[in-house]
Amino acid sequence: SWAERRYSLSGPSGGSIEVVSLWVQIDLGSGRPARLDDTFFDTYGSAAAGRKVSSKLSLPVVPPDDAAVEGWVFRRADIDPFGHVNNAAHWAILEQLNQRARVRRIGTGVIEYLAAAEADVEMSLHVAGDRVWLTDGSATVNVFAWASRPET
Repeated sequence: SWAERRYSLSGPSGGSIEVVSLWVQIDLGSGRPARLDDTFFDTYGSAAAGRKVSSKLSLPVVPPDDAAVEGWVFRRADIDPFGHVNNAAHWAILEQLNQRARVRRIGTGVIEYLAAAEADVEMSLHVAGDRVWLTDGSATVNVFAWASRPET
């Protein structure tokens, strides 16, 4: 039902970016994950080189009780053509919190998406150390982790 996509970018001055995303095929009728068919494997199978992808989440879903809490609202402008909050809008949360805390922007960030986020809905950010949980009042929508790379 899913495939992993990796991108590696490097610049002439030594900067680099590694991006990994998990793509899930969705059945439009049911809205549930659908099995990848032979067409997918015929097209992309050689690039996978036999590697298997896991959709297992690695970050804790529930924020700790002592996390600092503040409000967050996604804007209508954050919605993509498919009616989802754009991934860049989710990253904006981490960028804003890191900037406020004067955290170094060079490092490793992870976002695990657990549920759909809505625009114009009051949500809550729960911040504890290097982790952030975005909740909608009843459930965790996503979890962020950030680890700055030490200066060399």
